[in-house]
Amino acid sequence: MDIETIIKHHQKLTDSLPEQLRGRLFLSGGTAALIMGSDRPFSNDLDFMAPETLREKLEDALELNFSVNTKKPVFHSLAAHGKVDEMTFDVILESVVKPDGQKETFTFHLTPELEQGAWTYIANGYAIKCVPRELLIVIKLLAGRGKEWGKYDLYDAECLLKKQSDLDEGLFRYILKTFGTPKNPFLSKIAKNAASIDLPPRFLWLKSHR
Repeated sequence: MDIETIIKHHQKLTDSLPEQLRGRLFLSGGTAALIMGSDRPFSNDLDFMAPETLREKLEDALELNFSVNTKKPVFHSLAAHGKVDEMTFDVILESVVKPDGQKETFTFHLTPELEQGAWTYIANGYAIKCVPRELLIVIKLLAGRGKEWGKYDLYDAECLLKKQSDLDEGLFRYILKTFGTPKNPFLSKIAKNAASIDLPPRFLWLKSHR
């Protein structure tokens, strides 16, 4: 799937939404990482995040059915699956990072502050609103999967940290403080995964954050 295909499916999906919802569906996942600067392979689906307050409106507008997906061993997401033409898409309202049998969690969702920090990609005069780059990097560091699993989480995080020169350190700290409880083990996981990649000097603090 190339950029033109991404734009085509994104436009068709957002055109089906009421006008008041169009700016509140934020591209996430591998496709967002790709257009933010990762030279990973193209993803074959579209992942979005949206504020949980829009659940009923999105269910009505896109004929979705949100439920908690526990198929993945770590990310337990309140999400819905849909299809536009031949393209599948997911809309995530909330993700709870919680390995089975572990009490501590790292739960993230779109807050008003994160909506304000959204990043916009423009190509051929068309704009795609994405989740904040800082949030996507934290999500990628939480997942922590490398190419040995056929995944690009750590690679995406490293590419974005290097190529996006105007990342907001304050927003990083807001995300870690807002969604991680004090001494949360996932803060250590983020630090460990950050230490495994080549960090720009101004983000070396990520590998010692607890």
